[in-house]
Amino acid sequence: MADYTAPFHMPEFTDDAFDKKRADYIRENGYTVTFPRLGDIIHVPVIPPMTSSEKTLYYSGRRREIPQKRLVELTAQKMRKKERFGRMLAAPTPNIVRSYASIMQAVDDAQDALITLAAIGRIACKVLPRFLSRFLMGPVGWLWLLAELMNALMMPT
Repeated sequence: MADYTAPFHMPEFTDDAFDKKRADYIRENGYTVTFPRLGDIIHVPVIPPMTSSEKTLYYSGRRREIPQKRLVELTAQKMRKKERFGRMLAAPTPNIVRSYASIMQAVDDAQDALITLAAIGRIACKVLPRFLSRFLMGPVGWLWLLAELMNALMMPT
């Protein structure tokens, strides 16, 4: 499910611990190029993520208290995440490319939030009394302009 509570976030760059783990993995196993499968792109059926109570039971060694069907789903999720992490470690992706993707994702999320605020502001300008709508038109216009500039920045990617 989408996370609507925090549309803005800073880009996440790899840290030294990940770089060291990646270098060790590559030294031991070498590089591997993997092409995404359809199941990597489209997830059907959608399995709900682990809840906080399930995390408590899962990591405290009380897995028997989780219903069997749900435990199978959670174990499959963990295995899939472990496999994806291994593929990330083995990928011959340069640091600049990994950083670029993270930056562009953060810009896209910010653009989505701004265009949503601008659309809500534009609707509010139509509904509110005239003196209030004239007051809001300037800031809403600037939000719309910022969102469109960010959209233009995203176009080449």
